[in-house]
Amino acid sequence: MPPNTSRRPFKKSTATIDMTPLMDLTFMLLIIFVITVPALEYSTEVDTNPPKLDGEVSTEEAVKPLVIQFDKNGVITIDGNIVALHDLTNYLNNMRQSREKLTVMIRADGSRPYSEVIDILRAARHANVDSASLITQAEDQQLR
Repeated sequence: MPPNTSRRPFKKSTATIDMTPLMDLTFMLLIIFVITVPALEYSTEVDTNPPKLDGEVSTEEAVKPLVIQFDKNGVITIDGNIVALHDLTNYLNNMRQSREKLTVMIRADGSRPYSEVIDILRAARHANVDSASLITQAEDQQLR
């Protein structure tokens, strides 16, 4: 009997795993780690400890600004003490020695000439105060 020519020769099938999705996943993870590791390395630390409530006053609260009152009569008052303009620099120098940081806030009456307020600021600058500010009053927000 002649051999059957219609039959194909039997091929042994081999099982293979497609590596393309696995390589895609590997490269995607590599890219993610390359991007996130430097971001984690340079991130800033956040202090999550709550403040202590033991009644102690912090140094920032202990250093209160020195308020200079300048009334409509031209009288300069600091903590209830009347100080002349020519003695203001010496007074602030004495206060500077007793304080670690001297901050001055000036509350002046609006009817006084601005040049007198500048003289107070100049005296504060000569006394080497750390910060000098003007206290202002908010405008009325009435509709007209």
